[in-house]
Amino acid sequence: MFPNIAMSLVTDVFVTLENRGIGANSKVYNEVVNNFTIWIAFRAFIIDFILLFLIGLYLDNVLPK
Repeated sequence: MFPNIAMSLVTDVFVTLENRGIGANSKVYNEVVNNFTIWIAFRAFIIDFILLFLIGLYLDNVLPK
């Protein structure tokens, strides 16, 4: 529900991978860092987008203009 938390966690993953010398590329989407992966963040962003989009549509139709 809060995309800024996923962004914070994925930033930690990126920094850790860069410090290890691996870098962030398509081969490390499932590399676990502190119980979090890049793929989990992408899924969270997609779910957040869909959920917030639907809430926006609902509120656009319900609130008076």
